[in-house]
Amino acid sequence: MIGTKIDIKSYQAKGNIKKANSFSIEETLLTHYDTLPNSTKKIAKTYFKTHLHQINGFKNLVLEDAIQEYLFEIKANVPFPGPESGEEEFTFIDLFAGIGGFRLAMQNLGGKCVFSSEWDKYAQQTYRANFGDIPFGDITNPEIKSYIPKKFDLLCGGFPCQPFSIAGVAKKNSLGRKHGFEDEKQGNLFFHIADIIQKHRPKAFFLENVKNLVSHDKGKTFKIIKDTLEGLGYSFDKKILDGKHFVPQHRERTLIVGFDKTIFGNDVSFDFSKVGLPEVKHKIKNILEKNPDPKYTLSNHLWNYLQEYAKKA
Repeated sequence: MIGTKIDIKSYQAKGNIKKANSFSIEETLLTHYDTLPNSTKKIAKTYFKTHLHQINGFKNLVLEDAIQEYLFEIKANVPFPGPESGEEEFTFIDLFAGIGGFRLAMQNLGGKCVFSSEWDKYAQQTYRANFGDIPFGDITNPEIKSYIPKKFDLLCGGFPCQPFSIAGVAKKNSLGRKHGFEDEKQGNLFFHIADIIQKHRPKAFFLENVKNLVSHDKGKTFKIIKDTLEGLGYSFDKKILDGKHFVPQHRERTLIVGFDKTIFGNDVSFDFSKVGLPEVKHKIKNILEKNPDPKYTLSNHLWNYLQEYAKKA
């Protein structure tokens, strides 16, 4: 690095960079710089030149080199950087990304994430801390969709489960609200996934949702999902797996995998029986910190209150 070591935190504290919970599209584009087409790179370059190029360590470099140094500085300090460009086994996009569960799994298999989307600002902040990338926002926004790379191998997405989960449906019924595909805010997000698959034709997709997705609305919801994806020319295999094999929680989820039949043939399928499930032996105590800050520990009074409340439920 040329010049003084970059102190991005102090620069940010002076108000020169937006806080992490209000990322701009320009900041997001910058963190995806290496996967952007040249036409879109111009936006990231302009933002960097205006807001960041003046930081010590960057101002003595030409613009392109300064951007690469900036990205290196960020990504070198994240806990889960993923493979370098050109060293990946495959590429994928991470929709409804949360804090990066799908991404972590795919990176462990040699995958490189070339686009991510998550609308929640706090999840975006955590995702950036984990991977160095800021996820794009609302995937229903045509502008956001326009930044998806033309080609990638795998689409991953854990689309919102509230419209289909048992608890979510019960809550919406009690409030007189619609659920499933009739939930205008969250229920139609699957069809945005289908649109992206149709436009970009990834080699495969890997989707996740709650167990109740299969039986919601007497199976009609799941049939629409299956028919839609098969209608796009993809295979369709599903399995309900319990997260208890991996974490100390009984958490059943519907997993859906499909392959492009124009690439792999009409007989292609995913054999879930070959998925090895480890022995169920996980305990909460094994993942808790030994000496947590007292502010994260329930008082005896509150714990007793919650126990009594649970008995009444």
